[in-house]
Amino acid sequence: MSATLSSEKTAAALRRSARVSVELLLVLLMAAVALWLLGRTWSVVWPLIVALLLTTLTWPFAR
Repeated sequence: MSATLSSEKTAAALRRSARVSVELLLVLLMAAVALWLLGRTWSVVWPLIVALLLTTLTWPFAR
């Protein structure tokens, strides 16, 4: 059994790994942008989170 790969299989594996690397970089970039936007708008987002939490917790008592 030989341990060599054909050039087609090697090229396909290299293309596949390059595609996975690019997709991973895009996901990480999108996560970084989302966290940056959340950080920039945190002074608006935090009161909304607290308001929604309080509204949800007090909803049964207000009925």
